[in-house]
Amino acid sequence: MEMGRSSEKRVCVVCSKARTQVCNGCKGALDASQDPIEGVPYCSLDCQKAHWPIHISECNDARDRRDLFRAAHSAQTLFYDITERLYRTSVEHVEREEDGNLLVYEGLWRDTHFGAFPTWKCKTVADKEAVLAMLNCRTLLVHLHYFLTAVLRGITLPPTATAKCTELSRLYVLICCRCCN
Repeated sequence: MEMGRSSEKRVCVVCSKARTQVCNGCKGALDASQDPIEGVPYCSLDCQKAHWPIHISECNDARDRRDLFRAAHSAQTLFYDITERLYRTSVEHVEREEDGNLLVYEGLWRDTHFGAFPTWKCKTVADKEAVLAMLNCRTLLVHLHYFLTAVLRGITLPPTATAKCTELSRLYVLICCRCCN
């Protein structure tokens, strides 16, 4: 069943009766396009149990994606909070061009003391986050590594998940290197 069809979401996937419940395991997880999944519809617990052998793989994948997005969101929030409080680069001016590009004018380092990020120099939260990420890209990678190592400690990943994580890590490093150069 394609999860995107609204007419199919109103009926049980097993017997086509009106739905009375949805799978709570995958409900609210994000699909590949980062839209929330409504959950697979069922008319009864019996139909849900009967469909479980078919649905288990899809449900587990959705749960894994939900957990990964939560961990990524926590890591991103932690990164912005730390870098905003312990800021060390001199930002003179921030502006957004008509074409959407963000220009950041850095000044000379006046001292070596850490201080708060000059939030008032950014017009939006998105601009502030972009500046923090851009100027601290390599630092983000190190913090993210330590954070995810701590989060995933003791969890055994199947070989396919390990391969996906390795490929995503390589892609992320490539993106960071392109951002910093």
